[in-house]
Amino acid sequence: MGILDWLISFASGTLYGGAVMLIALAAAIPYGAWQGLRWLAKKLPGGSHGDARTGR
Repeated sequence: MGILDWLISFASGTLYGGAVMLIALAAAIPYGAWQGLRWLAKKLPGGSHGDARTGR
């Protein structure tokens, strides 16, 4: 577990590691939100392309 401990301390303890983590989170959080919205749109009535029925 020596290399794992070193990687964790590097990622959280250095300026470079912190910058890499910040950039990764800045990219991952909006992407995850976008994927969640796409998933939710598919689950709602009408699917991901909307509901084009006239109501009759």
